[in-house]
Amino acid sequence: MDRRDPDSQVVSGIGRLAIRVVHGHRTDPAKKRLSGFTLLELLVAMVIGGFVVGAVFLTHHTQRKTYAAQEQIAAMQQNLRVALFHLERDLRMAGYNPTGRAMGAGFQSISSNSISIAMDIVGNSRHSRPDGHTDDPNERICYALDDNDKDGDLDLEKNDWLAVENVEALSFAYAFDNDGDGRLDWRDKDGNGRFDPGEIMWAIDADGNDMLDRDLDTNGDGTIDAEDDAADGREDGLIQGSQLPGGVEVGLDRIRAVRIWLLVRTGRPVEGYTDTSALSGSGAGYVVGNRVIRPSTEPGARFNAHHMRRLATSMVICRNLGK
Repeated sequence: MDRRDPDSQVVSGIGRLAIRVVHGHRTDPAKKRLSGFTLLELLVAMVIGGFVVGAVFLTHHTQRKTYAAQEQIAAMQQNLRVALFHLERDLRMAGYNPTGRAMGAGFQSISSNSISIAMDIVGNSRHSRPDGHTDDPNERICYALDDNDKDGDLDLEKNDWLAVENVEALSFAYAFDNDGDGRLDWRDKDGNGRFDPGEIMWAIDADGNDMLDRDLDTNGDGTIDAEDDAADGREDGLIQGSQLPGGVEVGLDRIRAVRIWLLVRTGRPVEGYTDTSALSGSGAGYVVGNRVIRPSTEPGARFNAHHMRRLATSMVICRNLGK
């Protein structure tokens, strides 16, 4: 029986407990909370954080690129709509002559990529009636391509004023009634003796004398396409066309309809985009009237393949001519 002082027994017990705690590596919980992360934990956290930051950056970059491209596409499509609206409206009014006294109303001059027309729509003042002349404001209209704003790109001009930017190509062809029967002249391309779709002759003035002389459907298949460029054996991007039947030349007063081709592009190259429409060889490209445009990836190329493009065509019946 242990007869030692009870107080000394308590002290001895506490000492033995302290020894067991030290030998068992038990530490103060407060000190453990202040010990921080291990190197492995820091490395794992850094890797995960890097993945998160990279994903956020990639998403932002993709969205920024998409937004920039969509902004340019919207501007390009708006340019296309505006240009076609003005061209169609003005060409439809060509030859307007309600008094019957306006000399020169109709087509003034034509080419494959420019056109001049005249009409009698007002008198000497803005709201006056037509006066039998075509020399009042907005009665003579010319459309052509030029670098109007001197930025190195072609623009659509209306009477030397900037109408639409970034128009890469513009072309016209003309249907006519040379025999005066009230119908557009056509060529029996399939030999069946009757008119079929695609047989209307769309002609141009190839020699610059304001007389129609060449039918753009060079190979006679009923369509104007890149194969007409190859039909002359040169495939140089220029459709030569075939001679009109009988070698005739048709005057401007016989024109009854105009076919329009309009090619627009984005104002700047689009990041990550390549126009492959003309990179596959023969027969590819944009047919714009008597031209076949083939974008290229070559540095300094006139038609840069990294621009997006839209091609529109339209046919306008000149309702004030041929009555």
